[in-house]
Amino acid sequence: MSDLLTCALRELKKRKLRTLAGLSGFFLGCMLITAMVLMLQYDLQAKNALVNYMGNKFLAYAPMNLIGAGDDQTARPLDPVNEGFFTEPTVVTRLLPANLAASIAKIPEVGVVTPFLLYRFKNSQDGHVFSIGGIRPADVRALQATLISRHDIISGVFFQQNDRNVVIVDKSYADMWNLKVGSVVNIGDTLFPVIGIAGSHARTARADVYMNWPDAEAAISRRLNRPLNNEANLFLIEAAGAETVAAAMRKVQTLIEQGITNSVVCSIPVVKFMGMSQNAVSAVMLIVAVLAVLFAANAQWSAASERTHEVAILKAIGWRDRSIFAQFVIESLLISLVGGISGAGAGYAMFRTIAQTLGARIDAAYQVVDVPTTLALLIFATALAGIIAGLVPAARAAATRPAEVLRDL
Repeated sequence: MSDLLTCALRELKKRKLRTLAGLSGFFLGCMLITAMVLMLQYDLQAKNALVNYMGNKFLAYAPMNLIGAGDDQTARPLDPVNEGFFTEPTVVTRLLPANLAASIAKIPEVGVVTPFLLYRFKNSQDGHVFSIGGIRPADVRALQATLISRHDIISGVFFQQNDRNVVIVDKSYADMWNLKVGSVVNIGDTLFPVIGIAGSHARTARADVYMNWPDAEAAISRRLNRPLNNEANLFLIEAAGAETVAAAMRKVQTLIEQGITNSVVCSIPVVKFMGMSQNAVSAVMLIVAVLAVLFAANAQWSAASERTHEVAILKAIGWRDRSIFAQFVIESLLISLVGGISGAGAGYAMFRTIAQTLGARIDAAYQVVDVPTTLALLIFATALAGIIAGLVPAARAAATRPAEVLRDL
């Protein structure tokens, strides 16, 4: 094997222009593919992060059935004109068992879920209408993903699990009524101190005032014809991933009789578009890879044609077909490896330059985890392409008949 490697290296040095042409083909092909793959990977990571932040969240509820609205078992507001359970924009909802969240959580496509009480109140002092949201602070992961968490507090503090008779207000509502930490809000003729102000941003659902679940249950029950019994009118859900939102929504709808699910944004078209973009760029990369292989194969084919007499002499002095075949493959492999390694390095440098020019931020995790793996795979693919490119010329060289070639000398 060492003799074959030595002969291959000597042959490559002997034909510098031919070797340089082969190296250039693999270098340019690997450089372009590396830069494109890294840019695509970074772009898809950024898009996926954005879609996963917003696009894989949805809420589930059941609209109020007007036929059954008069049932004595149905919880009805004492002031149905101004108050009631609802979801945006103005859909009246019915109550569902809060423990239905456990069944929703068992759906494989669902990541996290939390029940939510969203009720419209009328202020008894000035008559303005506002909304309260009852949450379970123990559902830390689900609340952080879909609604509100301590990271959203811009002033004051977030709920502790055992906090009672205190509220957090949305910034837009606080600005409207000049509320600050330490102010009080009137909910059902009961005053609740404000312990925190939450920033206003896109959420799966929104309330003007947030309350701990037991406080919300007690406040709402005083405005109903019967008290609440561990019930919720909304379920806030984060799917396991943006690509599983559609399946998760279908299964949740099946679980909730006559239920409806609404996504926060149009995540399904976005996911389809991302898939189309990835497929298009993958097709371009495949074309570039095929062209690089063809270019290298052509170079090796030309080399085999030029060396017909040398191969014939080698076979005449006792070289075996497999040794000649192996030498040609080794030459092609060496060219592809050197061109692939240098091309991958140049492609990475190109990617960094383009990314920094566009203002993209490349964090340490991206560099440490993704780039080495990607470069290693691309170099391996380039080496494999080099072997494939050298197979046909090597087979042709090995099939050379010394007598016929030497007769023409």
